[in-house]
Amino acid sequence: MRVLWLADTLRRAGVTVVEHDGWQTRGWEPWEPQYGIVHATAAPRTQSDDRQVAIVRDGHSTLAGPIANACVDRAGTWHVLASGGCNTALTGWGGPANGLGNASLLGVEACNDNGLAQPPEEWPDVQYDALVLGWSAIAQQLGWSSDRIVGHKEHQPGDKSDPLFDMNTFRAAIQGGKPMGLKRFSGVTTGPLGTRIDEMVAKYYPKADELWITSAYRPTETGSHHAGLTYGGSPTAAVDFCGNAPGGFGPESQRRMRDFAKWCYDTFGDLLVELIHTTPYSDDSGFYVRNGVKYPGGGPFGSPTTRGTVANQHSDHVHLATSAALLDRIIARLEAAAPPPPPPPAPEPEPEPEPVPDVDLAKLAELLLKPLADVLLPAAVAAAERVAKDELAGSTYRLTKV
Repeated sequence: MRVLWLADTLRRAGVTVVEHDGWQTRGWEPWEPQYGIVHATAAPRTQSDDRQVAIVRDGHSTLAGPIANACVDRAGTWHVLASGGCNTALTGWGGPANGLGNASLLGVEACNDNGLAQPPEEWPDVQYDALVLGWSAIAQQLGWSSDRIVGHKEHQPGDKSDPLFDMNTFRAAIQGGKPMGLKRFSGVTTGPLGTRIDEMVAKYYPKADELWITSAYRPTETGSHHAGLTYGGSPTAAVDFCGNAPGGFGPESQRRMRDFAKWCYDTFGDLLVELIHTTPYSDDSGFYVRNGVKYPGGGPFGSPTTRGTVANQHSDHVHLATSAALLDRIIARLEAAAPPPPPPPAPEPEPEPEPVPDVDLAKLAELLLKPLADVLLPAAVAAAERVAKDELAGSTYRLTKV
């Protein structure tokens, strides 16, 4: 296979992408990536990022290029270099990709000296974040969990040390990164309008992670919306979707496609130029729309059970076509139906003041004055007795003198 979707997938993930000339045919086949290998270039810091990217693309005197499918520079830009197999790693003797080599590995280098000089070079946030976003998008595209992303040091323990950052933390960030949800088969390309259709599905369909894009822009298919026609004076595009469940086509895949076709039919069927999907279920009549008109049972697409009819040929995918003008209306409708964002949390209420208990003033006065009275009253009585005694003595003296 070739990962011809790589550049578009990375762009949708929100990273900056530079496509190097010839990347679509660089790298060998047959090649079926089952794991991703995370590298650091381990080049001197004095060597420019451009030079390091060129070496990853073209190789060097002891290793033929391409060395990896992409290289991420220190500014966080993803340089897309090859769509096929690369000389990215030896056959591993550790980690989850143990026993696998280049025929099964997708490699991404990143510009960093990996401890060539001490202290080791720190990873700029912009570069690390770009690696997380890009690898998350690649994993989503290929239907991988983050466990499929392996450090070079894990694949060749004792021989390699890159990257120096913790891979478990990195994998956790990938798992919680910016997943695309909607995936596509290798080699599928979309034009500008088809890309808008993809983005609409990815954003608004609640189960977009169950879907794969199987076909889109087919320029040689004249007379088809896949090649681009017009409807009501507005350009059209078509995209085909399947529910590529684990195990391939079967009941789970059929359920996924039926759910998606029904969502399109019920939510904006009147704004579609075409919708075609035949299901195996007895509780529906398939999902068929032409020029905004719904045709239960097939209508202009023929009988679903008659071999060779258009309806009969659409049991393994959902065909959706619309125009640029109608897509604007679809998005407006979906936006209007979207639940409003939750209100900001209410401020914490001010604590209630503690209640002031009722006070018995007389009792309070008694409590406050009694200790004072216990001290002062005896002293006052004693003082009064002394004065009285002195007065009495003085009177006696005066009487004797007279």
